Amino acid sequence: MSAYELIDQYQVQNDDALSSMTAYRILDMLVEAGLVHKLTTINQYLCCSHLLCEHDHQAPEFLICVRCHRVKEVGISNKLVSELKSSIEKTGFSLAKQQLELHGVCADCAEE
Repeated sequence: MSAYELIDQYQVQNDDALSSMTAYRILDMLVEAGLVHKLTTINQYLCCSHLLCEHDHQAPEFLICVRCHRVKEVGISNKLVSELKSSIEKTGFSLAKQQLELHGVCADCAEE
């Protein structure tokens, strides 16, 4: 959901207002803690699907349906991330974030 959807939901559930600045601070803190992912291409936030896991995880890849807007989080193999990072660094570019967002059509929407 977006920050403003979160603010609206907070107001409905708590009958109280939440400022946008407070909502963004909370979301930024959750992103830093690894509990939430920020999907920059659609300006929304998503709970990490690996919250309860205790093992190391792969870099996240998000599959975003352009029709129903559902998002599926899958991991990118460490080997592929390493190859991409190496290729990027050869250009002199420094990678700031290892997250991939791909837009397409999910299986449910493709059947319709």
